[in-house]
Amino acid sequence: MPRRPPLHQPVQLWDVPLSVSLGRFTGQFLYWGFYEPKWWRNYLHEHSFFELCYVYAGEGRFTIDGQDRVVGAGDVFIARPGYVHEIVCSRRKPMGIYFWSHTLTALGQREGAASALDDLMQAYTAGRVWIGPCRDELEPLLMALQRESTQRRPGWRPVVEGLAQRLIIETARALTEGELAGEPMAAVLVDSHERVVAAACRYMQDNLARDLCVRRIAEQVSLSERHLTRLFHEVRGCTVVACLAQLRLDLACRLLRDPTRSVKEVAVACGYPNLSYFTTLFKRRLGASPSTWRIEGGTHFVPTMSEK
Repeated sequence: MPRRPPLHQPVQLWDVPLSVSLGRFTGQFLYWGFYEPKWWRNYLHEHSFFELCYVYAGEGRFTIDGQDRVVGAGDVFIARPGYVHEIVCSRRKPMGIYFWSHTLTALGQREGAASALDDLMQAYTAGRVWIGPCRDELEPLLMALQRESTQRRPGWRPVVEGLAQRLIIETARALTEGELAGEPMAAVLVDSHERVVAAACRYMQDNLARDLCVRRIAEQVSLSERHLTRLFHEVRGCTVVACLAQLRLDLACRLLRDPTRSVKEVAVACGYPNLSYFTTLFKRRLGASPSTWRIEGGTHFVPTMSEK
């Protein structure tokens, strides 16, 4: 039995202007919907936009660029702007398809190197591959798009925009399979390491008054103490403990500018319940006690060589 969409009539969003941004490209969706498995033919024609079909059941013939091509369940195929094409269903196994169409326009050159997304959209736009392999992501995306666009529950519009953006990306991937290399894993890992360290710093920043230790901080980002320590050395060039101390001293400097707070209150707010330890650490790092630093308005005078 062929899989059938959850709806029984073609659905088209002619009444909803829908634009998506894809790197330096922008796309405008024109229509989408589906046909249930039955015989049909649309005869030779062409468009000024991209038209795509995903076969969810049956088979048929797709004619484009002067050649006949067989398409079947799981295939996605494309008619790019200006190409004469025709779709004919098999009478023995009629096709059921999802269809959608969109424009895709480059917004001009951006400064710096093109992103991986820009490269993907460029390859998709200029490609000569007409039929792509089955991608497991496509059918759930199309079903979700139909469901959200017809039920229109609260928040449906941004959901549909996100689904439409991903639909173009997944289609482009299917039709440029093997043409583009993925992003270098090293670059991905560096970016991931920076995000982990940033998340750990954010957790420390939000909890400076609490009793923090490397183990507790590491647990918040689901890493071992050793792994987190290594990432801090890699990204920040310091230890977790040193970063925590710097964050606490930065906070202390801000709070000391408030004359209504006592030095003891500032110490506690920065996670140092022991005033003596706070004073010693502050003086070691900034060259003056918290009280002196406050009196001098936060100015730290570095002695000259002759004064040393």
